[in-house]
Amino acid sequence: MNSFRVTALLLSLIFLFSVNLFASPSFSAGDAHWRSGIDLLIPADEALEGPLDVAGINVEVGATVPEVMSLAAIKAKTGGVFQNAVQVVAADAELGGTFEQKVTCIAAKAELLGTFNGDVTVKAAKILLDSTAVFKGNFSYSAASIEGLDRAAFEGTVSEVPFDVPDERAEGWGRDLEKGAAIAAVISWLLSLAAIVVTALVIHGLFPNQYEAVTDTITASPWAALGVGFVVLVATPPAIVIVLATIIGIPIALIAGMCYLIALYTGQLFSALWLGRTVAVRLQREVPASKFSWSFLAGILIIWFAGLVPFIGGLFGFTLTLIGLGGLWLSAWHGVKAGRGGL
Repeated sequence: MNSFRVTALLLSLIFLFSVNLFASPSFSAGDAHWRSGIDLLIPADEALEGPLDVAGINVEVGATVPEVMSLAAIKAKTGGVFQNAVQVVAADAELGGTFEQKVTCIAAKAELLGTFNGDVTVKAAKILLDSTAVFKGNFSYSAASIEGLDRAAFEGTVSEVPFDVPDERAEGWGRDLEKGAAIAAVISWLLSLAAIVVTALVIHGLFPNQYEAVTDTITASPWAALGVGFVVLVATPPAIVIVLATIIGIPIALIAGMCYLIALYTGQLFSALWLGRTVAVRLQREVPASKFSWSFLAGILIIWFAGLVPFIGGLFGFTLTLIGLGGLWLSAWHGVKAGRGGL
């Protein structure tokens, strides 16, 4: 593997990592503008028209919303200008910005720190009112605990309203929130797994020899790969900081930092193939190198399902990431040394 191919491999990793990291779907449906995504941001400079319906895991709305907005999320954060009524249902809601009309919020935890010109109704297990919160309309709440009534500014009335639903319905809300959080966690896990599988397939398709070279390096000496991976993990950040301090080395340090992050993310790609083949060899005694897909899928599934086990799974995945990181570094170093004479 010569230095040109090493560089091409690293650039491909950077591109694929960026696509996986920043992709966030959104689309329009019907008369309302519908948005959804895992990490969804609607920035302040985006021009919106019509009603807005938003659903996601982590959602932040910073734009000016001219019509009615409905927001459902695990974690919801607002900071824009909302010119019409707003409804929020979330596990964790942080309401900032300016609200011109009525606001209704149902959450496990609700933090209010904006300006509310209309009436506000909040039902939550815990309510936090920031010192910056201003309520010009009436404020009514139902909560197990509330903090900040003495800090926020009120121009209208403040009233505590008992939960006006039977206990079984309140319990149903709690179960629905828990179910929603569980479903969102599963979807996020599956999407992340799919992303890393697709990344591995693309990299192997573009650089099959290089991918196999890294795996062979790990197979030849997994303990050496583990040790080198640990050294690279610990030594690289201080080295990058030192290079940054030289000023003229800033571009090199930035490239090195990006490659370091990419290597951490993709380390398990190589260790997954090695693990899958190692397990297959134990069971079948021989696995052709051409059977990449099944070996890799077996390895990555073992790593990811083991990761669901508290502590042990995390330690197992971290160890294999170090092995992959060390194998990538060793293979690249050997390839660069071998290719010097051919440049």
